[in-house]
Amino acid sequence: MANTVIGLQMSFDSGNKTPVVAGSNSGVMRLSFYNIGRFILGMLIGTKYKQGSSYLQYQTSLVAASATATPAAVQSGDTLTIAGTALTAAQRRATATVTCATAIAGNTITVNGVLFTGTAGAVTPGEATFSIDTGDTATATSIAAQVNAYASPKLSGVLAARSSAAVVTFYAIAQGTAGNALTLATSDNGTLAKSGATFANGAALANNTFDFAGTNATTGAAIAAAIAASTTAAIQTVTASADATTGVVTVTNKVAGVAGNATTFVSSNGTRLAVTGSGFLAGGSASDPVRLTL
Repeated sequence: MANTVIGLQMSFDSGNKTPVVAGSNSGVMRLSFYNIGRFILGMLIGTKYKQGSSYLQYQTSLVAASATATPAAVQSGDTLTIAGTALTAAQRRATATVTCATAIAGNTITVNGVLFTGTAGAVTPGEATFSIDTGDTATATSIAAQVNAYASPKLSGVLAARSSAAVVTFYAIAQGTAGNALTLATSDNGTLAKSGATFANGAALANNTFDFAGTNATTGAAIAAAIAASTTAAIQTVTASADATTGVVTVTNKVAGVAGNATTFVSSNGTRLAVTGSGFLAGGSASDPVRLTL
């Protein structure tokens, strides 16, 4: 008796969580895991009563090519090139800064109408105070932390703050020109020097650009959003997602298989925007037949 080859393709319906088995004759049936087990067991038992060999043949899944990009203090003009098209870092969120220079107790900062007062000693997170005790860098860190922790409809979901050395940067959550209307004031422009009375440099979104004015996490989210919104055909061949904590962006070819490994993936700066993949998306693989002898 000639060898018998049975081709099966198994997939899963996300709605009812049961396997769908398609045979080589294009027939489709839905089986429980229990019945699949009975089916294979029956084939095994059947081999005892026939000559020749029996095989169970299946296809491995196609895998889509992918790579990652990790933002780390991205600067204006940095680029991430995908399939020959560059995405460029360009400020889209409105920002403002305060530079700390020996602030004293009683100095104040008013951020979009919410007043914060400098205090000697430790402060309680969530209160409208900031500590001026241990130097300019520590003061800037305290200001950013207190603004981010303060619950107010004028701040929460509207703006956020980060610090670097003695400088506090406030940035609008939303990209675009609306953030330019947010306000900033200080009681002493010598000890707490502000960049201006309002935020500035918020700009309308443009194709194949991403904002870098916030944190690494917001930059990653902006890159993923720029990829999703791109009207360029080359960029539309991939999808992207960003880790909400680290900002790491995963870019994946929309079509699974080895062809995606030819998609270029290059950063203009390997430190500020490190990429994997040696210049290309990687890891795409074909669907291969696997035969099990029963």
